[in-house]
Amino acid sequence: LEAAAPAEDKPQVPAGNYVLVDTDEEFQQLLKDLQNQREICFDTETDNVRPLKAELVGISFGYEPQKAWYVPAHGKLGLKRLLEGIRPLFENEKIGFYGHNVKYDYHVLLNYGIKIANICFDTILASYVLNSHQRQHNLDTLALDHFGKVKIPITDLIGKGKKEISMRDVPIEKVCEYGCEDVDYTVRLK
Repeated sequence: LEAAAPAEDKPQVPAGNYVLVDTDEEFQQLLKDLQNQREICFDTETDNVRPLKAELVGISFGYEPQKAWYVPAHGKLGLKRLLEGIRPLFENEKIGFYGHNVKYDYHVLLNYGIKIANICFDTILASYVLNSHQRQHNLDTLALDHFGKVKIPITDLIGKGKKEISMRDVPIEKVCEYGCEDVDYTVRLK
């Protein structure tokens, strides 16, 4: 995460392959794949910016650039099955978990009694350390600075002002693309 060259000097970054996981068979396969990784990037999607009040809408995973998976909490799979499946994954001390602003996601998972055993990296903290002179360290800014990528704005999903809706009310496919993009660019930044 060293200082970035202007975006116009960056080569075009290929789009990601983003997968919605919403059946038990797909979820079991994803969990099996994730259990074999040394490090996993993750990102929660919630209905509130305050982590202690937030309810889980879904969670995205990735471990290599251009590939990510999204598991909705309120799709066919359901919240209970999602939590049952991810608990042993996050509690496995042999797997390192990272993300962008992991503190938020950590608190969200604690709301459900899931403690992450091994947090190994946080791209927002790395950005603060490496570029303390910059004013913005959010993922959208870093993706633009380092890759020339304009990420999907949250307002495209939930709106703003009087017309703002909850992330819970956004179609699962749109949340999938948004969450997977966050994970993909966090993996690329790391």
